[in-house]
This record gives sequence, structure tokens and C-alpha cells, in this order.
Amino acid sequence: MAEKLGNIHLPLMKINIRSDEKFRMQQDKFDRIIEDSEAQFALERAIRERAIIRLFIHPTIAPLRGNFVGFLHDQLLIDNLEPKKRIRELTKDLQIEAHFWLDRLGYCTFPTRFLGKVGTAEQYLVQSMKSIRVIQRRDALRVIPAKTLPAVCLSLNGKPCEEKTIVENVSITGLCLSFVKSPAIRVGAILPKIQLLLNQEDYITLHATVRAKYHGAGGRYFLGLEWLNVDAVQLKMIQSYVLGCQRRELQNRL
Repeated sequence: MAEKLGNIHLPLMKINIRSDEKFRMQQDKFDRIIEDSEAQFALERAIRERAIIRLFIHPTIAPLRGNFVGFLHDQLLIDNLEPKKRIRELTKDLQIEAHFWLDRLGYCTFPTRFLGKVGTAEQYLVQSMKSIRVIQRRDALRVIPAKTLPAVCLSLNGKPCEEKTIVENVSITGLCLSFVKSPAIRVGAILPKIQLLLNQEDYITLHATVRAKYHGAGGRYFLGLEWLNVDAVQLKMIQSYVLGCQRRELQNRL
């Protein structure tokens, strides 16, 4: 059976799931909220471990990255914010989303506000929160391709990509691409034959729909794409790549 999108026939995947797997998947789809003293304890632990914090200005663009340092006037203090050339994008009172990882707890996120620079030091304040979301759906996490685990977009819409096309992030639900020039592609368009090269060895061709298009950091143009009808083999390849990037990131923090 196939679904017809314009002149494109995309195969539909039917998967038989055992009852115990259905139960596990149903559990995993719910995120957990920790509040008050539990959230405070998580933030204090992140500070003790100088955990990496990522500040997302937009969900489909690579975040800025820094380290937890401490509390200042009940707000969170961070330093080592990079890339430095993008710090100017963080305007005072800008609404952003903070992400961090703690072993034995998981991937944590909370909405916050950027409060600005502290004195002349290279340190910055973000608003502390009394509730934190612990994400259970690990597969939905976006990963930024590592230098040792590159991701390259070879073709888009069946045509070779321009030389300076960058894969900004990847997840099992989609990816974000950036371009020097604005691509002639509208939001809502169906893109067939997107060919990726993952980790210099795995070629994969997917179909996607355009969910976002905007002009952003560094004067580049961004497309946020969502995969369509990913089959079991493709899903396994993407999962393997995402988990590989996560493992590499954890190793770099040790």
C-alpha cells in the first residue's frame, strides 16, 4: 500500500508491536515534571558538576553552549558561552529554552529568560525555574553532528545541494539545514529524495515536509524539515547515528 503525494508514491510501513512493547512505548511518550525542592536539587547538582547547558533561541537552530557555574540573586549563572559570535543574539529578557543532561536523571529542559551579562566577566544570567521537564523520549532529541560523526546533505528535492549547505541538527523526526542563499522552497512543501551521508559511511534517502523557513544566525537561511513515512531500515540508521552522537558527547564531558 502506498500514499500518493503529488507524483510521488511513498510506501506506508505497517509494524506489529507486541503488547509489552506497546506498554513501554506508552510509558516513554510521557515526559516527567520535577518541581520545587526536586528541581532545585537538580540545578544544584548541575552546578556542582559544571554540567553543559544549551540555550535554544529557536527549536530548529543549533543552540549556544555553556556551563553551569552557580546562583546569583537566585538566578542561574553560566559561563564559557559559545560560539561567542552568536552571544549578541541573546538580547535581554529574550524567551529561550535551556537543555542539560544529568546522569541517572536524564535530559532536562525548562523555559527561561536571558537576563544579560554579569559585570565585565564572561558570565551570564538566566532565570531560574521551579519546575523542570525530564524528557523520556530520548529518540526525539536533536543532535548536532560531531566532527568525528559528520552528517552531509548530498541532494535536496532530487538536486545536488550547494557546496555550503550545513546539517545543523538531526533527530529521528527530522533535521535542520542552513544555506548561504534562501532556497526556493516554501513552508508546507513536500521534498522527495533528500539524500544524507551519515558518519561518512551510511547513505540514506528520505522524504520530508518543510515545517519552518527563516533567516537566522550568521545571515544564513534555515529549513526545518520533518520526515515522511520513514521505514524500519531508515529509522534504525537514524537512531544509530543519533545515539552515536549522544555517546560521543557524553565521552567528551568525562
